[in-house]
Order: sequence, then structure tokens, then C-alpha cells
Amino acid sequence: MVLAGDAAHVHPPAGAVGVNVALADAMNLGWKLAATVRGRAPEGLLQTYHDERHPVGARVLRTTRAQSLLGREELAPVRDLLADLAGQQLAELVTGVDTRYDPRIPGDHPLLGKLAPNLPVVVDGTSTTVAELLRPGRPVLVPDFGGMLIRPDGHVAWVADPETLTAALETWTGP
Repeated sequence: MVLAGDAAHVHPPAGAVGVNVALADAMNLGWKLAATVRGRAPEGLLQTYHDERHPVGARVLRTTRAQSLLGREELAPVRDLLADLAGQQLAELVTGVDTRYDPRIPGDHPLLGKLAPNLPVVVDGTSTTVAELLRPGRPVLVPDFGGMLIRPDGHVAWVADPETLTAALETWTGP
């Protein structure tokens, strides 16, 4: 039995970043542990948990400290200016959904390493969504959009580059 949780900490409740980070930690570790236990994990897969999630935790600490400071009434004009200049980016930052993992393969597609959008897709003639395809907890190769490999935690590991598909499959899906 594996228990996933979140350590006690103090942060502003805006965006529920603590819950989002805890869920992302559990999902990131969970699929990697499952692949390892089943003998399907490529070499070094479990080490990627620390490599990916430690920087996320450090970033959450920095951003929640900044949010606490920006909560002061005298900084309201700065807060408003930031919201005007980078509203969507700030929303993604404070909710923790802006995380981009190193895909460990070459490429510069804007989705590479980011959470896959829950888009409608067609697989074997059947309409479904990315979220439905991820339910079994295995990587998914989606033919739509020129091809996309999505890790079980919902992050895009490869997009539409035939030259790097083999490397992506070896890196994230194992034997």
C-alpha cells in the first residue's frame, strides 16, 4: 500500500495550489511506481520524480511567498498591474497547472512537457477525449494533431516529430 499526502504548510488559498500540487505529486509518482512494479518502466524512470517535482515545490514556495506579499493593501496597484499584464499566465501559475516537464527528447512544440488539453479525439473511428484515454493509467499515443504521446499523468511527452518518436517511447513507456 502506498499513501500519498501533502505536508502541512502555510500559503494563501487562492487557486488551491496546495491541493493541485499534492495531486500532481501523487499522480507523477503513482504512474512511475506502477510501471516499475509491473516491469514496464524504462531505466531511471523513478528518478524523474525528484527531477520533475522538486523544482515544482520550490516554485510553489516562491510564488506563495510573493502572493502573501502582494496581498498587502498598499500593493493593490502592483497586483492589478500584474493581473492586467499577465492574467492567464498568473492564473496558471497560482493554480499550479503551468508546470512543464523536460520531455528528455529534442523538440520545441509549445505543448511538449505541458499538461495535455482535454481535447476531443478520434481513436479507431470512435470519438472520445484525452482524459478518457488516460483512465487506464498508461501512456497514450494519440494520432490526432499530427501525433501526440501523453504520459499517464497527462503531460505531453512527444508531439508530431517522426524523428523523435522512438526516443520518446523508449524514455517514457519502457519495454
